Amino acid sequence: MTASTLQHTPLPYSGHGGFVAAAVEVVREAIDDDALPVVLAEPGEIAQVRKTVGAARDEVLGFDMSVAGRNPARLLPALRHFLDDHPGRQLACISEPVKAEVPSAVLREVELHELLIGLPVLHTWNFRLICAYDTEALPGPVVDMMADAHADHSTDPLSKVERARAEPLPPRPMHSEELGVDMTTLGALRGFIQGRAQRAGLDEERVDDLVYAVNEVVTNSICHGEGRARVSFWTEDSSVICEVRDRGFIRDPLAGRVAPRSDRQSGRGLWLVNQLCDLVQLRSSPAGTTLRLYIEA
Repeated sequence: MTASTLQHTPLPYSGHGGFVAAAVEVVREAIDDDALPVVLAEPGEIAQVRKTVGAARDEVLGFDMSVAGRNPARLLPALRHFLDDHPGRQLACISEPVKAEVPSAVLREVELHELLIGLPVLHTWNFRLICAYDTEALPGPVVDMMADAHADHSTDPLSKVERARAEPLPPRPMHSEELGVDMTTLGALRGFIQGRAQRAGLDEERVDDLVYAVNEVVTNSICHGEGRARVSFWTEDSSVICEVRDRGFIRDPLAGRVAPRSDRQSGRGLWLVNQLCDLVQLRSSPAGTTLRLYIEA
């Protein structure tokens, strides 16, 4: 078995300014170790870290969590991109995967993301990932979740991931609209989603993103499943939500979370869906698959 070069550790802190202070320490240690520091944070926090480290500021890579980080499924492709762009260098990354008042749907995906990092397939990725979280600002159950997500799951990490992927999502609201779709009704589905998204207040670009994403997911369901799927649509708070369900099983727990290779045509669909949507929740087991797509209005 290949020795793991991946290190995934929690970093609890307490109070305002704690993340920036922790990130500065990680950056300085990385530079001393000839590793490449990466700060996954909001732009203002990245700027503060660079200002504090002074002359070393140009060494610090940043990843804007205020936009791309809203969907945790985008984080592994970002880390893979940094690794591919800097072969032979270890990455020293610090992030704050969950903050106070994060929506419950995002929190569930953060938890799944943290568990996925323990999969053996990622052990050859040469990076240290430090996950900071504010024990003062976060509710107790969230603090406990972060601690548990970083506990030692080395004995059977895949089983824990499979249980999380099989856990059903919260029920759809009673007011959601639903329709069955097969290959003959894909055009009608696109029109349905477009009209509902426009009425919900999405601008033209975001309407197009949602229509494309739903079409991609449904087409995959029809082609690789039983030839049909169920699609639901509703709005919730500031989000437009579409859910696609079928009886297929997506076996790969990293589906859509690793950028497709340029020499392959397959494997792009779910990855593109994750880039277009503000949040994607995927649950799959031998009993069937549910994909829930969120676009913020």
